[in-house]
Amino acid sequence: MAAAAATYAVKGHNGPRVITNYFTAADFLERGFMDGLSRLMEEMRKESGRIADEMQHADVYQPMANYTSIESPDFSYDKFASTSQEPRAHFDATVEKERKKMVVEQQARDTEVTRRLGGAE
Repeated sequence: MAAAAATYAVKGHNGPRVITNYFTAADFLERGFMDGLSRLMEEMRKESGRIADEMQHADVYQPMANYTSIESPDFSYDKFASTSQEPRAHFDATVEKERKKMVVEQQARDTEVTRRLGGAE
């Protein structure tokens, strides 16, 4: 549509007419571009709003179950691990070993002295 309006025959030595036609075509093309850009921006604004609405209700913003925290006594890698992972037994045992090690370390820091000094975590 814009290309057809921008095609003009340049005949003779009528310079002012050629210049006027050039600027008219340039204005037409610019208005078409800006109109298309405005429509695109409006569509993007609508889509952005729709995505924001969906994200408010996404599961990722919901509180996680207690058993997913490594500090929870209910923690088990089995309860949230990927089932597509082949050597699950290896990971389960390794994660459980590290969790127990962490609990022992925390208990070792939880002494009468650290409690009185306010350093127990």
